[in-house]
Amino acid sequence: MQQSKLIALMRQLSRAQLRQFDRLLPALVTTQNNEIQRLYQYLIRFAPQYKSAKVARASIQKALNWGDKKLTDRSSQLLQGLGQCLAVSELLSDPLEQQLRLMDIYENLELDKHYQSAKRQAQKALSNIKRRGPDFFIKQYKLNQLEARAQETYQRKHKPSLQAAADALDEFYLSSKLDYILEMTSAGSVLDIPYDIRHADAIKQWASQPPYLGSPLIDLYRVTLLLIEKPQEEEHFIQLRTLLEHHHAEIPEGILKHLYTYLLNHCTSQITKHGNAKFYQYYLDINTKLIDQGLILEEGLLLPWRYSNLITVGLRTGKLKWTRQFLDRYRSYLPSEDNENTYNYNLAHCLYYERKVDDALLLLLQLDLRDPLLAIAAKNLTAKIYWENDQLELLLNFLENYRLYIYRQQLAKSGLKKRVKNFIDFTRRLAKIPDFEPERRKELLSELPKPAEILEHEWLVKQLEL
Repeated sequence: MQQSKLIALMRQLSRAQLRQFDRLLPALVTTQNNEIQRLYQYLIRFAPQYKSAKVARASIQKALNWGDKKLTDRSSQLLQGLGQCLAVSELLSDPLEQQLRLMDIYENLELDKHYQSAKRQAQKALSNIKRRGPDFFIKQYKLNQLEARAQETYQRKHKPSLQAAADALDEFYLSSKLDYILEMTSAGSVLDIPYDIRHADAIKQWASQPPYLGSPLIDLYRVTLLLIEKPQEEEHFIQLRTLLEHHHAEIPEGILKHLYTYLLNHCTSQITKHGNAKFYQYYLDINTKLIDQGLILEEGLLLPWRYSNLITVGLRTGKLKWTRQFLDRYRSYLPSEDNENTYNYNLAHCLYYERKVDDALLLLLQLDLRDPLLAIAAKNLTAKIYWENDQLELLLNFLENYRLYIYRQQLAKSGLKKRVKNFIDFTRRLAKIPDFEPERRKELLSELPKPAEILEHEWLVKQLEL
């Protein structure tokens, strides 16, 4: 039973949901109600992991005194009942959707007073929504569409609700379509996926004209799309950043995080592909705002790569005190399986900037390097420490081992292996240049690949210019 669809669903239910379903389930299941309830009550004792041997099929049959067929039937019925509980629970958590459903029902039953009461409640719930995304517009459309439908079919007078329904539907369609175009354009540029983006030019032109020009959500999607299509034009980056700061209280948090990701990805691209150092500060400023607004976490956790990126950017921008505070404050938000390893690498990175290189090196040598991306970051830092401390023999031996490691490593990111190999190659060539031949450093600098083709480009430039 541990691998069944029923147990897979129950593992995802919170304790609050289980308590709510304990009340809902008896009202939703009627056939063999007591037996379905018995099975449910038996299973929830082993929440949330359901790994006990007593959840095995044979154990359940013995405990409930059921045959195989009965257990199969009741499990299927319980799964269906829990699905209904989820649907009812979702509706109960959305007062506006409840009133829209009641408006539809009361209008069909020709209960005008009931309908008007539900409409007032729906209007009130709609007006209370401050963050307005496509979900808001579709509900606004439903409300006005129900109101227009409820009026007499042949009533010869102006229907404001008809116009409002059409306008809300337009805004829902336009914002949703722009979101799709944005996602498909971004994926197409990064992953070379040939999406068929229909009517894109017409949609973009529509979004850039009144009455939609000036709509917060549509403006945000439109400018984000311009940033993706024309990344070399910095005005789009500045405009998007300004719009996000100005409208952060009006846009649903999920959409805000999504659009901020495009902004941050642009910063990363400008740094890694073009070596544009001013985007370190932009990256840090944007993330600081996300921290202030409570938008930095994903389901209560901080992703390890984001934690490491912020440490790196904090160090690169000279914010050593801020970086140390962030390092310790957000350690507890890292996933438990990554906590110690991610923290220790980033602590070593801080110690390197504080010139406590022996302590940094000790931490690096103790890391679990099964994650190839963490291994690359740690090995690069180790190489830099050896070079800066004139441990050239150690460095050359280390670089050879590093080369063998990369040769055997399967890396998911296209081009990453080449960038690592270039770093190893140029660091080794740098280490072999005698101090009395500075002109060879200038020659090596002239051969240095572009930032997009080598890791630690900025550091290598600095060493070659010494």
